[in-house]
Amino acid sequence: VPVSPSYLNTWLTKMCKKIGIPHIGVHSLRHMAATYALNEGASLTTVQSMLGHTNIRTTSIYLHPLDSKKKEAAQIMGKHFDEMRKG
Repeated sequence: VPVSPSYLNTWLTKMCKKIGIPHIGVHSLRHMAATYALNEGASLTTVQSMLGHTNIRTTSIYLHPLDSKKKEAAQIMGKHFDEMRKG
């Protein structure tokens, strides 16, 4: 049986209330799925296909969390290198 977007939204609203979390919309779930896929190593073109985007630039907006992860990793490595230099 096909599920309509309004049914899914209604179900999400009920579940969020039931477990006591703020409302999560269908678009938020889509965004989370794309972000998690990229964070777990899926290629940008795979996520592009998954989301049905015709332009890779549209999909690239989901890379922003990866940029912060790269910065975080660089800071951690820098800290370790500083500790190694200090001996």
